[in-house]
Amino acid sequence: ALPAVRGAMPVPTDPVTGETPQTADLVSSPASTGGAGNVFEQAVGAYLLSQLLVGATPPVLIDCTVLEVAFQNEYRGWKTDDFLVVGQTTSGATRRLAGQAKRSFTVSSIDFKNSIIDFWSDFHNPAIFSPEHDRFAFVVQLGTNTLIRHFGSLLDCARASSDAQDFEKRLATPGLLSSTAIRYCDEVVTIVKEAGNT
Repeated sequence: ALPAVRGAMPVPTDPVTGETPQTADLVSSPASTGGAGNVFEQAVGAYLLSQLLVGATPPVLIDCTVLEVAFQNEYRGWKTDDFLVVGQTTSGATRRLAGQAKRSFTVSSIDFKNSIIDFWSDFHNPAIFSPEHDRFAFVVQLGTNTLIRHFGSLLDCARASSDAQDFEKRLATPGLLSSTAIRYCDEVVTIVKEAGNT
């Protein structure tokens, strides 16, 4: 006989007595059915628009004031399309911050791979991105210890490096980064090699 079903999950039976325990019906999480990812993306958008309203200094582009904020920018040629912040320096130079807003984020997931491929594609598109002036960002609501500690330390190491050779030297220095951070670097390298333009 098939087990009784409540909600969408079979209810387990006791292996000794064969009885079904009295449990409440199982329901889906409101976060999974209520569009929590969209709500977070809207919250990020509201924050960025508030930066625009007051002419604030945006995240990452700390030498600028916000001139423009745009969302869902695929129609403008961007693969990284959740948000685009355009800033202007005091000398009049334009800088861009393109990003993805993620409710949760796991390195090694398909979503991570697709985001890195999108970043890489935009990085190699001189019509929309200047490696000298522009930057990419992940905005994550639910950061895990793995993300913050290991992937974050890898990004910190990359930012602190003067060039690619210095970065490689830091990666090869025992104890400077965790083995997990180095593995994440290897995963990013594998992704961009598969994407091409290397």
